[in-house]
Amino acid sequence: MNLMFFLLIFITETATEKLCPLRASIDVLEGEYFYLCFPESKLQHSWKEEYAINWYKESAGRQKRIKETHRIVSQMNFLEFWPAELGDSGNYFVTQSSGKRNFTIQKWTLNVLERNRSSCFNQNHLTTEIQNAGTGHSLKCNDLSVNANDSITWYKDCKNYENERGRELDFKTLSVQHSGIYTCKISISHEGKIYHSTNTIRLVVEEDAPETVTLEIVGRNEEIQTEIGKEETLNCTGFLGYYIQEDANLYWWFNDTFPKECSGIPEADPPICEEDLKKSHLGNKFYITRLLRIKKVREEDLHHNFTCTLQADEITHVKVVKLKKDGKEYDAFVSYLKDCVSTSKEEREFALRILPMILEENFGYKLCIFERDVSPGGAVVDDIHSFIDKSRRLIIILSQNYISDRAIYELESGLHKALVEKKTKIILIEYMPIRDYNFLPESLSLLPSKRVVKWKKDKSLPVNSRFWKNLRYLMPAKPTKSNTKGHCLNLDLGSEGTQPWSGGCDFNTVI
Repeated sequence: MNLMFFLLIFITETATEKLCPLRASIDVLEGEYFYLCFPESKLQHSWKEEYAINWYKESAGRQKRIKETHRIVSQMNFLEFWPAELGDSGNYFVTQSSGKRNFTIQKWTLNVLERNRSSCFNQNHLTTEIQNAGTGHSLKCNDLSVNANDSITWYKDCKNYENERGRELDFKTLSVQHSGIYTCKISISHEGKIYHSTNTIRLVVEEDAPETVTLEIVGRNEEIQTEIGKEETLNCTGFLGYYIQEDANLYWWFNDTFPKECSGIPEADPPICEEDLKKSHLGNKFYITRLLRIKKVREEDLHHNFTCTLQADEITHVKVVKLKKDGKEYDAFVSYLKDCVSTSKEEREFALRILPMILEENFGYKLCIFERDVSPGGAVVDDIHSFIDKSRRLIIILSQNYISDRAIYELESGLHKALVEKKTKIILIEYMPIRDYNFLPESLSLLPSKRVVKWKKDKSLPVNSRFWKNLRYLMPAKPTKSNTKGHCLNLDLGSEGTQPWSGGCDFNTVI
């Protein structure tokens, strides 16, 4: 009986050791099942004392004991997330305590990454494996299963891969054509719901390596298309050859200065920081990598180079990365009812004064309003097409009388770019309540309903109203200006000044 008891403990601890990698920093995708755990062998066993296991989260310098919820469940040496959310990012630690002693068993930094809505994986949540052609190889799915019968699906470049269902993807003989991005998705059933856990691997298959090896930075100088306010991660990887070089160093340099190191706590990191140098041994080749993280791209970041330098064996290689706006001149083209169709002054006032006053003067957007910004004398149809093409969004101020010869062309041109070319996103502002949408093209029904915001006159006027919050959410990302807090525009009096607003204008307050 005693032998069986100790054998059971040994088997359990051996399995747990295999399931609990001792990584200090862990990345996980939002919306996926995940767990933190520690090997039971780390517990201080005492047969005479009772002890308790407590899990804690540290965020913004404050420690808080984790209480079980329907979503976060602790089971002895496991802390499960059903599923992980962005707010779960932070530092975690687990303690063992009794009446006499209290000590920390293990610590982690958990980074919950935002899911890429347009792809089956996140570029920051993958590993790279480099192999030579002609050899055999297996891609392994990280095992976060809780049941042996959990289903597994493999994808290559986000397409179902040959109906493979095993925990390993075996290649008897690799060829260059096998190169690609492979994603393994585990489907886990829990309390009547299906959760997923994914693992993505970039497989690079190269021809047989030449006898002579050149130390170099992988990739050439590049320009990255971006937008102001967008988060960017710059990757620099150096190839060291077929043996590790201890003196090799890789570092970033920009604006005549070295970036600070990332702390591992996202909210505490400086605007631009570089991660620790990582060394990797892929196949029979050695690489070093260093990432540069930019929280929010600023206008000034577009005016200098980001330089990555590789130094080893008295050899220096340099790679230059430039950030460049994505070619759009305007944040939005504004289409509205023209005076030749209606004598309504309210819509013209909204389109030509209220909308630009708040979006441009308070939030830093650049709008294209045809009557205001386009010089007369050109070909109207060609001009409209050109300016919509230069805009990231098409704002349509919709009313029952909206359609005219020019307005319908603006709408149809925008719909073509949104639904066919996928170059421009449309935002519909329902300026007046509309009961019947039959006067609009049928293709408009293909747009997501969430891209419609409703103007409610006086209720929507304050800068902190739900209308402006929803509209800004649909617009390209822009840094918030300080003068939007604590004041609202006095639009009713026709003034461009500001006056105190009793509710405040912080966007956490929504009217």
